Amino acid sequence: MAEITPIRDKTYFDALNEIYNQQRVLSHLKFVGNEVARFIKYLFAEDQLFCRVPEHPSYAGQKELINKLDALARQGESSF
Repeated sequence: MAEITPIRDKTYFDALNEIYNQQRVLSHLKFVGNEVARFIKYLFAEDQLFCRVPEHPSYAGQKELINKLDALARQGESSF
């Protein structure tokens, strides 16, 4: 998904491109971790621009998903 989603922000595009260009020198697991972490951060930034999760118990699952993805991104970043 990260490779086919249009990236509107040049900073995120450059960061993803840099990770992609380092693919030959990184282990596959580290490459995937870096790519996923950067892509999740990009999606969070885009979501903050265009939508928000309502403060209502019905949306608790959305908040939980955001927290899990954030934890995954931080874990991937630690492999930078």
